[in-house]
Amino acid sequence: MKIQGIAIVLMWWVLGGHVIFDAHAAEYELAMSAEKEVCQVMLQFSNQGLLGTMQLEQPQGFEAPGFNFVQWESIRLADSFRGHNGAVEGALFDINNDGQLDWVVRIQWAIGGLYSHELGIYERRQVSPFQDVGFDNRDLAKADARLTLMGRQYFLTKIPQRKAKDGRSFYYEITPAYLMPFQFKNSTYILMANPFVLPEFVADGRRFAVVAKYLSTFQLLDICYIEEARTKANAR
Repeated sequence: MKIQGIAIVLMWWVLGGHVIFDAHAAEYELAMSAEKEVCQVMLQFSNQGLLGTMQLEQPQGFEAPGFNFVQWESIRLADSFRGHNGAVEGALFDINNDGQLDWVVRIQWAIGGLYSHELGIYERRQVSPFQDVGFDNRDLAKADARLTLMGRQYFLTKIPQRKAKDGRSFYYEITPAYLMPFQFKNSTYILMANPFVLPEFVADGRRFAVVAKYLSTFQLLDICYIEEARTKANAR
């Protein structure tokens, strides 16, 4: 069962050029936990409001021992890229847990007025590879890897498949809008979340966020599935 695109929320307004979701209170639980400590921290943050749009935009207030979100800084843009209507930021950290620092660029792309992240990964680079002339599309094409899920489904394969009414089996899924790298006890993880989608636009009305590790093979390894408990109850 595929959900096409990112659903537009019913309650939103434009503030300072950004789409802001009027998030409602929610309770969350773990639908899958492969690493207890990090999953418990992220569950706690979720129940403290992390998965709302405004908090995902500015997550610095969420703190725990050994934990920090990656700190992004604006980077210089080439003239050809200055018309881009979302943030373009860079950071130096070990995104793929191979013990080497990587230069990572995070780009916000606009889809129907909503934003979706892409990560361009430049392996084992200590400094920005385009700091002299500025970042443009050619630099993105030169990245060693690109992590983007714009408008695409990410399937939650670590929990059992369900059967649709027509008899077909399917995995639950999310369409990530936010890619939020963070570090916890010497490992890097990525929180993938979409605060815009409504329950009626997803399978069984169940909404999830995902915590994954990005591996040196440029693959994502699912670590936690964080589910909104209310939508699970409504699906029963």
